[in-house]
Order: sequence, then structure tokens, then C-alpha cells
Amino acid sequence: MKLHQLCILLLLLCILFHWAALWAYDEHQKYKTLLQHATQQKLNLPLSVAPQLPTQLLRLRSMADSSITIRATAAAAAKQLSHPTPVHRNSRTGTPTAKLAAPAALAELSISAFGKFKLAGDPALCSMRKWRWCYVSGNVETFRRCFQQAGLIEVPPLPLDIEGGAQWQLLWQLADEADGNDYASYRRMIQWQRQNHFPGVRELGNKRYLHKNMAQAREHFGDEVYNVFPKSFTIPTDFLKLQQDYDAAVSHRVGDHMYIMKDAAKDRGEGIRVISGPSDLAPTDKGIVQSYVRYPYLLNGYKFTMRVYVVYTSLAPLRLYVYPEGFVHMATDKYNPDIKYINERYMHLTNPDINKERPFYKKNPRPFYWNFKELKQYVKKHGGKNGVVSGHDDVRLWSNIQTLVMKTILSAEHKLTRYAQKIIFTKFNKERSDSCFELLGLDVLVDQDLRPWLIEVNPDPDMSAHAGFALAYQTKGEMMSHLMDLLSLKRGEGGGEGEEPREGESIFGTKEYIAERKELANILLLSSKQEKLPTFGKVGEKYLKSFQSTSITEGCNLKLATMQCGVKTMKIAYLIADSEMEYYRQKEWQRLIPSIESNKYMKWYYEVKDADVMLACWEFQIKMCTKKDRSRSSSPRL
Repeated sequence: MKLHQLCILLLLLCILFHWAALWAYDEHQKYKTLLQHATQQKLNLPLSVAPQLPTQLLRLRSMADSSITIRATAAAAAKQLSHPTPVHRNSRTGTPTAKLAAPAALAELSISAFGKFKLAGDPALCSMRKWRWCYVSGNVETFRRCFQQAGLIEVPPLPLDIEGGAQWQLLWQLADEADGNDYASYRRMIQWQRQNHFPGVRELGNKRYLHKNMAQAREHFGDEVYNVFPKSFTIPTDFLKLQQDYDAAVSHRVGDHMYIMKDAAKDRGEGIRVISGPSDLAPTDKGIVQSYVRYPYLLNGYKFTMRVYVVYTSLAPLRLYVYPEGFVHMATDKYNPDIKYINERYMHLTNPDINKERPFYKKNPRPFYWNFKELKQYVKKHGGKNGVVSGHDDVRLWSNIQTLVMKTILSAEHKLTRYAQKIIFTKFNKERSDSCFELLGLDVLVDQDLRPWLIEVNPDPDMSAHAGFALAYQTKGEMMSHLMDLLSLKRGEGGGEGEEPREGESIFGTKEYIAERKELANILLLSSKQEKLPTFGKVGEKYLKSFQSTSITEGCNLKLATMQCGVKTMKIAYLIADSEMEYYRQKEWQRLIPSIESNKYMKWYYEVKDADVMLACWEFQIKMCTKKDRSRSSSPRL
């Protein structure tokens, strides 16, 4: 090697070493600032621990990435430092991770451990954090308002999770963040904690994955069964298929054909445009191309889409709900299907982020922003195609939307369940199916025949709402409040840290909740095994009202019901107990699965699980006693 080459090499090494030293110093300063922030927030960290924390923070850096918040006790922190956690390697990234030791027994935890929530992405830390999830979707204050009204208090953020000190009960974060860092936030959850995502929600929320799952469902179950999603193509991979579809459409139809192009890397309406065919695509285009619904149902001449709120609280078995109220987003120019208007984006696109560019919309969006009640009244008055009014068009539309919701979730249910079984069902919660829940916002387009079409699924639905816009403020607030009820997280009317739970209701994860759940499961199990029915007590009277009769001839005897559904183990009894306790708190949420209509939706499962069959059987037994289908409201509404 020549002398000048050796000099250049040494110079490069010196520059590299200098850069590494600066980077290490910068990282140290960042974590020092985080520690100062935690001190300002008055976290319960002992002063004797403070000088040693920077080393701990650097060792556990991957835990900071998971954005889990702690409120550590002095004893827990001291124990962590006196018995260092062994360093493990992340199998995917190779970065060091810390293995969380088993938490203290649930029975030994005080009530102060409950009723705390954490919003991922504290604004005070965003300037120092390089990863991209420095926010929650929508207005953070909307979440804070709803959680605080439910009686929860916010835990200050600190990117360190010390053994035994993670005393938050509800974690709310973005879907990408939840799946980040090798699903760290799921793996470190303990029994009394819940978070707002199941792992792998990209199977529904990502445009490419949704297209793939819908295409597979259409192929597996048939085009006529899965006719809820417009035919779609991944670009550039499916360009030839798109060309073939276009050629076939042109040869079989009179008139022009249209598609809508969605950029896979963008959201909030960015990168969306209507095209006439493959010739309008650029070589650099990447995303999803969908067949355009050319003749939508119109509201006073305007095209619209619906935002439908959906939540599933368990995957094994599936428990699925839809909220009966939501929003109608309208375009701001009257619709015309003529292809000469193909570039009129305010005519074709209903996204509020696009239409708010117009001054009159920004000033007053209310004329283009309806709720389901107003839509129901319009449909009931004007009817369907050609203005034919049947008197039940609103009921038919809502029933079709419920079917669309079920098919959408079931298109990926088998994949989501595998994610959950692999990641969530750890030694801490292997008997529990309620560690997570998933709130989704489905965008639905209705055509002129009142047939709904799924446009996309949002795993982080926008919750922006301010008091000046009463419609959004009230509807989103009520939906979130009822969600807290459904999840058994409400502490009392008005809320407050020291407030007792409402009379007759226990709060998820508390000793009262666990005891009530166990007592209900015992009643169910003993009913199937003993000749004489066990005493119901307050818990039985609360959740098993349908089985108050002891007469076998009346067909609603608890013993017959438990025997019919095969309640032979405590595990099965717990599944029914969880379902009944959740149904008791569902408020306005309408349960779709499980329901008496199992003969309908079971056909859309890839893999029918015994637990799903058992809950469907239980709903049938309830129907035998009450003569009512309790899964949906008596009069489905918009």
C-alpha cells in the first residue's frame, strides 16, 4: 500500500472515531435530559438511584423504543439496580433487549396501580427522539378528556420500564409503534394491563395487506360472497392484470371505465387521483389501483363516504362490535359521472383533509359533515335507486354495513389470531384473551343501489374534536366513553382518582373484578357438573338473568345450557364469563360476533375454532330463553 493511501485511511479512521465519540456524548446528554424531565414530573424514583440511571438507560435503550411508561417504586428501582437484568439480543435487529421478570402476584397489588393511562409520544420528548411516533393520531386532548372522564389519570412518560413498576393500566399508541421493536410493548405486558392494538393490525390497516387479504378471501369464498371490496391491483406488480381488467371492461361495457389510484406510502388523502386506465399511470407509481364506483348514492347531489367505528376485544374467540353512530364526509362539488370531470378532485374525493383546503369548508364544514342519524332520515325519505322508497331502506343499508364489517374482520382473523397466539399469550396471560382491543375506523362508500363498499381501514382513526364543533365533539366523546364502559375501565360518573367504582360494576383488573369473574365461571362450571343448580348469588343474578327459571320444561335451564355448550372445564367457563361480563357493559356498541346468526358468519371463517362454536351455542341458548336476538339492536339504525 502506498504512503498516501495509508494516510487517507488513517484520516478516515480518525474521522470515524471522532464521529462515534460525538454520537455517544450526544446520546448521553439526551438520556440525561430525559432523566431531568422525569424528575420534573415527580416520578417516584429515589434520589440514591439517580446517579446510576444513565448507565441503566443506555443498557435498556431498546426498552425506551417501546415507549412504555413507568411509575416505579423505590424498592423496585433499587432491586433493579442491585440485580441487573441480563442482556438479551433481539433476534431480528440484534439490538440488546432486557427481559422483564415476572411481576408481583396480582392479589398483592394495591388499587393505586390501576386507573392510569399512557399516551405514547409526549410532546416534551419529540424534539429529542429520532423515531417517528412522536404523536397520537388526532387531538391528544380528545383522548385525555375521555380517559379522565372515565376516572383514569395520566402517567408521566419515561422511556424505562423497571421491574414491578409499570403501573399503567391502559396504553394508547399508534399501530406502527405497537408493532415496532419486535412487538416489545406486547411482550412486556402483564395481566392487568391493556393496550389499544392487537399485533399485526397492518393486515387490515395497510392498503397492500388489505388488498391481499380481500383478494384471497374472494378467491377462497367466491366473488359473490366477498363482494364488499372493489377489485384492486398492486402497482407495479399487478400492472398486467390491471391492463387485462381494463381491456375486458372496455370490451364488455358501453362507455368509459375509471379507476382510483392510492399511493401506498401516503395517507390523509395525499396521492389519491382518479384515472381512466393503465395509460394514466407513471412508471414510478407505486400503490393500489381500485375499480372506481362510478355511480354512488348521492346526498343532495354530493358524493359521500361513511366513517364506521368498529372494535374487536378478543380474537380467541372473536368478539366483534360496531358503533351505531358515526360520520358522513361529503365532497364539496356536486357529482357528475362523466369522464370529462375526472380531474375534479373536490367532486370525487370526500376526505376532509382535502376539502379543508377550500375557504368555505374551513370556515364551516357542517353542511358537508353529517352524522348517521341525518343520513338515516335522508335515506328513509328519498329511498334508493331512482327515488324508489320502500320505507325500510335505512334498515337494509345498516344491515348490509354490519355484514361488510364482519367480512372485513374475518378476511384477516386467522392471521391476526396467529399473531396473538405467538406474541400475546405469554406465561403471564396465556389464559386471557382481553389483554388488547382494536378500535378501527372503516371508510365505506354506498352505491346507488344502497350497497356498501369498503374503501379502507384506519387502525388509528382520527379523534380530533373541539368544543366549537359540537357534532364531532359529542359523537367522538360518547363513542370513547362507551368504549371505556365496554372495556370495564370506567371508575365512576365524572371520574377521579379517589372515586369509587359505580355501584354494581367492577373495574377491569381489580380484585373485585377478578373475584366476580371467577365466581361467575364457577357457577357455569358447577351447573354442568352437579345435579342440583348452584346458588346464583348477586353475580349470577347480575349476569345470568336469562336462566332464572329452574324448570327443565321451559327450555331455559342453566344446567341444560351449559351441558349443550360443553362447559366441562374452567377455561371454557371463563370464556363465557368474559363474554357475559363484556356484554353487560356494552352500552351503545352492537355485538356482531358472537350472535345467533352463526350459521351465516361461520361460513366466512377460514378456521372455525371450538371457542367460537361454543360462544355461538351460548347465544343460541340465550335466544331460547329470551326469544330475542340480543346481538343487534331491535331496530338497526344509522
